[in-house]
Amino acid sequence: MSQAEQNDQSKRKRLTTACNVCRRKKIKCDGIQPTCGKCAKFNLECTYTTVVKKRGPRQGHIDSLEKRLRKMEEIITSKNPDIDSSPPSQTPLPLNPPQTIVTPTLLPLPLPESSGPMNATNSIPDGSSATNELAPDQMNSWPPIEVIDHLLPIFVKHLDLFSPIVETDKIVQSIRNKTCNLFLLLAVLSLASRFSDRHDLVTCPRWLSGEKFSGQARKMLMDVTETPCIEHLQGLLVLLLHEYGCARGPRVWRYIGMAIRMALELNLHKELILEQEITTMSLDTWFWHETRRKVLWRAFAEDKVISGTTGRPQMLDAADISTFLPIWHTSIDLNTVDTLYQQSLDRTQLVRYITMRDPHTRQATGFHVSFVDLSIPTNLPYFFQVGLESRLIEQMAIMGKICNLINRGYITYNSSSATAKIDEDMIKIERLNTELDSWYERLPFSLRNTPANLDQFRHKNSSDASQFIVMHVLHNGLVVLLNRLLLALPDIPKLKSTSPFTQEAVHRSIDRCRAAADNVAVMIKDLSSKFDIAPPLSAYFVYVAATVMVSNIFSDDPALTKKSETALNEFYRYLGILKPNWAMADKLLFLIQDLYAVHQKAYSTYELRQNQTENTRSMPRLSIGRLLSLNSLPAIENNYPNGSNWPNRESTLPVLNDTPAFSLLSNRSNPNVSSFDTWLQEQQLLQRKQ
Repeated sequence: MSQAEQNDQSKRKRLTTACNVCRRKKIKCDGIQPTCGKCAKFNLECTYTTVVKKRGPRQGHIDSLEKRLRKMEEIITSKNPDIDSSPPSQTPLPLNPPQTIVTPTLLPLPLPESSGPMNATNSIPDGSSATNELAPDQMNSWPPIEVIDHLLPIFVKHLDLFSPIVETDKIVQSIRNKTCNLFLLLAVLSLASRFSDRHDLVTCPRWLSGEKFSGQARKMLMDVTETPCIEHLQGLLVLLLHEYGCARGPRVWRYIGMAIRMALELNLHKELILEQEITTMSLDTWFWHETRRKVLWRAFAEDKVISGTTGRPQMLDAADISTFLPIWHTSIDLNTVDTLYQQSLDRTQLVRYITMRDPHTRQATGFHVSFVDLSIPTNLPYFFQVGLESRLIEQMAIMGKICNLINRGYITYNSSSATAKIDEDMIKIERLNTELDSWYERLPFSLRNTPANLDQFRHKNSSDASQFIVMHVLHNGLVVLLNRLLLALPDIPKLKSTSPFTQEAVHRSIDRCRAAADNVAVMIKDLSSKFDIAPPLSAYFVYVAATVMVSNIFSDDPALTKKSETALNEFYRYLGILKPNWAMADKLLFLIQDLYAVHQKAYSTYELRQNQTENTRSMPRLSIGRLLSLNSLPAIENNYPNGSNWPNRESTLPVLNDTPAFSLLSNRSNPNVSSFDTWLQEQQLLQRKQ
């Protein structure tokens, strides 16, 4: 008897009826009357209702078709035994991390069917199910290979350190294998184009250079959202950075929402090794897990920054995430590192990875994995060995709390309950200040913001130095962001009616705010020298610190005024370096000028109303020209196709609304068009008239 005949005999006949209980519970029913097996087992009343169904095909006809299909498969398989006879729908999806050499950043991450433990020793099958073969129409829509070869090294040089891609060299490998995801490729090319020097790629302004690639990627968004996978998620995160560089806030906010929902659908917010008993892990499996972590936490970080810049609600809460913080970055050499430590965000879990090496080549092949017992006090210092990548994410979690406080409104004076409101808000601010202080105190001494450490990192490789500087710019920027609205409180009469704790806390917060702004000015000088890998999001924290300097310039203290002028000049210089490639830096530059003009006008009006006399303090009459003007910025090589720079112009943006949030990207009149886009259209019309 053939295998096919045995399958026919063992095949269960389709039942056309089921009892009402099994129908309601949507479970299998054996159809035994008057009481089926399920109802008899659970002592339930079993009833049957006659179901009138339309006549379908005869069962015998269906069976004959299935027999003919199996016969055809047997004939084909007998002639070519290399062909798998199982239908595609029966091929199981990979549920486990890879053990063979695959591309973890360019393959779809599996979506587990259940939350049960998984066997980490299984691997992705080495076949078409583990690759992203491109359709012929996709191959035809690929950019020229010489353009790809030109832009990929640029992406690695300028953007790799802060991108959601763990192993960028795998992109090159996947392009050669023709397995690269087209959406991710287009997003990478769109972001890298602004740093190109090819006249056929660069446009004027430079930050629009990648539009031809991003336009193709945007056309694919409908299909991308319908097929969640890790490459599509990475592509969304890269694409939103391009849109941020074009100052399109509403679009950036929509893209981060899409990315977060895709990450949640892929279960990236759940740490898988907590559900497994793993003692060893191959290198490819470790990169597979690390890719999940880096992509998820990159989306988390973008969510916090976008919430701060747009004033809109956040979409991802840290309390919903059990995924460990990422530790991998390109400066780590696994062939020289023996031990790595990885923590959870709440610091309740700490994992130790001990490198396994090939006995002959001494190359890293995997890790011994173990959890550190944190109930033993002597194990707590191991937290000091957690890397910079994880500490940046910890700061982003604090930033989320700060943005929630600011965006929901605080420090309100014009109500009858203003005194109670100030007392309540100061308690929240002090709590967040304590969190920022605790974060800094947990840093090992080798990572703290000291002159010796700063000088040491100046002589290290660019990636380590940039991460160190960005980490402390972010820390001090968050201190300013949290406390800067308190600068106006000492002049509010109702402050005197608050509690002594509140009055002392206000003055303490003001001192913290000014000191942090000074630190940003010092650190930004070093970050300017690392321009190749300076993250564009740093411009926002420079802007926040600059608003404090604008306020300090109009101080009674001449020394403070002079120091603030110097710092503001440094901020102008840094934003001037960024602005050809990032429209957001250009916009922030104008917002700072507008804010300065508002302060100057307010003081001039005050002088007129007070009928200034000889004994009245002479208010500083500083013009924007005394600061570092746009015309006096250091020369920046733009390499525009027409050889000209983006023209200088006067600001036509609305005056900065400084409370209660920092909605830099939104346009109240039309939420679908950013204010910078409107401004850009005005400038283009003026340029055509000239």
